Amino acid sequence: MLKKLLPFVEHVIKKPVWDCRMCGQCVLHSTGMTCPMTCPKTLRNGPCGGVRENGNCEVIPDMQCVWLKAYAPSRIFIVD
Repeated sequence: MLKKLLPFVEHVIKKPVWDCRMCGQCVLHSTGMTCPMTCPKTLRNGPCGGVRENGNCEVIPDMQCVWLKAYAPSRIFIVD
């Protein structure tokens, strides 16, 4: 019973909060709590190189690049 309940509860929480795709290989902890599977190209290892000058996705122009969103929280700790 618990085996079936736990994934359901996890999905109910993670989907609305982090737009989780429940891929089974969660990396939210290392991507600034941004799910890389929300990338239209589903790139898990970094941006595709097609990021527009304004930081938006090349596939969906109205969407900010998932990887820029993941990078943004880490900028707090960068010292120039």
